[in-house]
Amino acid sequence: MSLTALRGYGAAEVERAYDRARELCYSGGVQDLMLPAMYGLWRFNLMRAHYGRARELGNELLELAQKFGDQEFLTVGHRALGSTLFYMGEFEAAGAMMTRVLDAGSSSERRVQAFRYDVVDAWVTSRGYRAWVSWLQGDDAAAVRDSDEAIATAQRLKHAFSHALSLSFAGWLHQFRGDLALVRERASAASVVSVEHGFEFWIGWNAVLLGWVTSAGGDSRSGARQMNEGLKRWQATGSELGKSYFLGLLAERHLKTGEFDEGLLVLEDAFHFVAQSGERFWETELHRVKGELLARLGRPEAEVADCFERALELAVAQGALALQRRALASQSQYRKSNDNALNKASIG
Repeated sequence: MSLTALRGYGAAEVERAYDRARELCYSGGVQDLMLPAMYGLWRFNLMRAHYGRARELGNELLELAQKFGDQEFLTVGHRALGSTLFYMGEFEAAGAMMTRVLDAGSSSERRVQAFRYDVVDAWVTSRGYRAWVSWLQGDDAAAVRDSDEAIATAQRLKHAFSHALSLSFAGWLHQFRGDLALVRERASAASVVSVEHGFEFWIGWNAVLLGWVTSAGGDSRSGARQMNEGLKRWQATGSELGKSYFLGLLAERHLKTGEFDEGLLVLEDAFHFVAQSGERFWETELHRVKGELLARLGRPEAEVADCFERALELAVAQGALALQRRALASQSQYRKSNDNALNKASIG
């Protein structure tokens, strides 16, 4: 867990430590230590965006927790599987897992026991994930409540890594919402905590968000540079988790600055990553932004329309009402622009 906090969730040293622990548990018959070793391997695979393997390990974690009757590990197992399902785009199932954690209660004793397995508080994490799910499903008020409560809880616990996570998750949420002021506030606060304690994973994560704020505020060149530098620093920890989302932000910046071909190149990388990893929580937005880029380049109507239709299909299938609304707005604007162009042509 010390390596996780200092080097990042996806660092190679972290995998080696947990893998060796798991081997020793099997060879020595030390069953009670099998759970934390398995959990560490799950987390490593999640951070490396090996979602299929992470899902398998998440299910195994719950089976072991039930077998040993370990209530705290059941909580941690639900949090683990729920996290995996979120990144795979299975929002309803992910939200249900997080709600099970939160409904289970979080006494001081339970928190101490759960910390045997993780570097972060399971209840803070679950509330942060549920905030994302609520926003995606169209409930903005519930999302903000959960996010604010995650931050308040982490502050009460005086646990630095949980505090960094709660603020970093809030940064993502408010970026989803398009609230520049709150993204800047949460990401800046997360950066202060992370730099103070040397949490490399969160330093890179928040550098990308702060770059997005700079770019959205009008300084596109500096913002893009900051986003790219943050992305490199975050990936240096070995993490690939959320890569499609970060690339989506970069592509959207290219859209705003008129660098349409560059945006399509970034999306090409993003779609390749989605196909390779199965990370689908932001796939709807990738298709929508691609449609916007193609439209600006004057590509054939059928090609553009296909992107918006694909975005809508995915949003409906995932129950992502917020992203469905965005896709509908882009589709409607495109059709309106086409109709106006046709009317002008006919008048001419």
